[in-house]
Amino acid sequence: MQILKKYMMPDFRHSLPKYDINIILYCRNLAVVALCFFLAAGSVSSQVKEQQGGIAEAEAHTFYVSPAGNDVFSGRRPATTKDKSDGPFLTIKRAQEAVRKLKQDKELIKPVVVYLREGTYELEQPLRFTPLDSGTAQFPTTYTAYPGERAVISGGTVIKGWKSMEGPLWRAPLPTKVWGDVPPRQLFVDGSRAVRAREPDDGYFFFEDIAVPDRPEDKLNRLAFKFRVGQLQAEWSDLKSIEVVKFFGWDETRRPVERIDEESRIIYLQAPVIKRADRPLNWYGKRFYLENLHAGLDEPGEWYYDEDKESLLYYPKQGQNPEEIAFVIPRLTHLVIFEGIPSKRYVEYIVLRNLAFSHAAAGVSRKGYARQQSNIFAPAAISAQGVRHLVFRNNEVAHIGPYGIEIGAGSSHNQVVANRFYDLGGGGIKVGPQKSSKNLAEHSSHNLITDNTVENIGHIYLAAAGIWVGDSAYNRVLHNEVTALAGMGISVGWHWHDKPTATHHNEVAYNHVHHMGRKLLGSGSGIYTLGRQPGTVIHHNLVHDVNRYTGDADEEGKHPVHPAFGLQIDNGSAEITFENNVIYNVPDAAYKQLGGQLVVRNNIFAFAEDYLIQRRKDQGSMSFKRNIVYADNGRIFGDQWSKKNAEIDHNLYFSTERPLVFAGKTFAEWQGQGRDRNSLMVNPRFTNPKTGDFSLPTDSPAFDIGFEPIDLSTVGPRTNDFDK
Repeated sequence: MQILKKYMMPDFRHSLPKYDINIILYCRNLAVVALCFFLAAGSVSSQVKEQQGGIAEAEAHTFYVSPAGNDVFSGRRPATTKDKSDGPFLTIKRAQEAVRKLKQDKELIKPVVVYLREGTYELEQPLRFTPLDSGTAQFPTTYTAYPGERAVISGGTVIKGWKSMEGPLWRAPLPTKVWGDVPPRQLFVDGSRAVRAREPDDGYFFFEDIAVPDRPEDKLNRLAFKFRVGQLQAEWSDLKSIEVVKFFGWDETRRPVERIDEESRIIYLQAPVIKRADRPLNWYGKRFYLENLHAGLDEPGEWYYDEDKESLLYYPKQGQNPEEIAFVIPRLTHLVIFEGIPSKRYVEYIVLRNLAFSHAAAGVSRKGYARQQSNIFAPAAISAQGVRHLVFRNNEVAHIGPYGIEIGAGSSHNQVVANRFYDLGGGGIKVGPQKSSKNLAEHSSHNLITDNTVENIGHIYLAAAGIWVGDSAYNRVLHNEVTALAGMGISVGWHWHDKPTATHHNEVAYNHVHHMGRKLLGSGSGIYTLGRQPGTVIHHNLVHDVNRYTGDADEEGKHPVHPAFGLQIDNGSAEITFENNVIYNVPDAAYKQLGGQLVVRNNIFAFAEDYLIQRRKDQGSMSFKRNIVYADNGRIFGDQWSKKNAEIDHNLYFSTERPLVFAGKTFAEWQGQGRDRNSLMVNPRFTNPKTGDFSLPTDSPAFDIGFEPIDLSTVGPRTNDFDK
């Protein structure tokens, strides 16, 4: 009644002739009723629109999918009717077909929303989106979980039929025909990643030498090595199922065993670790371990795949009951594939949101893989080629073997926003192809990667990157958190030379990269760049607590360990600006190799284990100005700084302990070379640097060099809902 009174039309009865009054009253009542319906509809519509993430049900074609549904139903109802004559679809594929039919019948005159009801959707094949599935800018197609419910898209299979064996082990059948040529590499037990049987259980083996030590370049040295007494057993019956995981400086290789010569103590792998002759198996150390050997199944929580008997073995933890535990083996490598054809037909305007993606297989071939930085050859659970205006938002990608998502060749104007990637065998997010193409349609550009969390990754592909941008331009990598991995946090560029590439004008900003390394690889970096990248700006990032493995000592006590960095400006990096970043508690704060026309300004570098600012090969120009370098070991500049091709001035340096050393020189000697003539050596008076608080008082001497305060209050994922 309040609405009726508020919007009641004025009473004109006393000013009109008698015969007009009934007509006016009738019209007035009609208007009031219409207005009430409009207001009520608007109120309901706004509520539904809020639930659906911006698309009201009345404004969209709506379909429903449910594990309790049926593909013969219309898919137009969220639940099965009482008489069981209609309801939601059973499969996502059937919903796809319904959406395609709308397009075929030219009924796509409003957006499409496909709701997935609560439950797990076990895929027989990956979901494939082709140009036939495309929406439009005005009428996109959205796949989303039903409001308030959790929908899981799984590429896994539940393993049943466990039986106790003699001793502590359980066995379950696992026919080879289910897996084809790639044996399983992951087992999830009640949602947690189980340990693939390995030796040693903790730590590593160190082999004795390469197979032909007097000829390091011999091809055999990339295929075989001499092991130490007691490490390997030639009589192991499952010899060819055993995988050797060998570490190098910043990556690793996985190769199965071919044979063992017990007399010479030489183990032969089934394929070489790399093509390059200058990188034999002992390159950057002799550390390795073994996986998937029956003899290593000796600790609770471990599992083993017995290919000869087509079965799984599991060593249960205390109190576990096979009837009460969910065992899942990932079967499909890809969960979703977008198959566009660059320059011809794209997959466009599809939205995946509020969904969970789990249990993708690693995609490692039977012969394993050779070493390569960031394991960039690894596949992705969500793979997109030739896709435009894809929105991947507020999803969870977890418990998988490969990378999380790849926005590949010929893909532009896509968004990966506010997702959580965790417990991954590979890396988090890949953008762009690895190689430049002369066909511009194959290029990737203008993608937004923002407000994602990437954590606890690299369990199979040990060196996988958190966020990797290859040959791609005009991308924005903003407000992400990357943590708990061994390789590169954020990597941009993919060419080891200072020549023009398709990588340029990228922005990497307000990311929080921290607690990296896991002391697993000999090297890693918070933020990493490669190749010439004109217009690329890396700013307002917070990088801290990066570590590395340092136990690869040889017989002479030397440690063949590559350095690790907060900021690594690697081979050929050029025309990039690094500003307003804070980097601390790292092995080396910053590193520059080759390349030129670099600008490093207004950053804070603090608390490095070794030198704060390294430089190798001393080539290419560089401007290093208005930075604060805060040390506790006294070492500021390391490596080669002999050439005069670096402008270094207006910086502030301070060491809390030992006197400062500038590339082996005193500050006065350093200034005598024309460097840092207007710089200061004084305490900037940070508020509490040991706890990561690098704020400055208003009278800090840092402002005398022109330093500007760095606002990192919005670093990392933001808390707004991004139209969830």
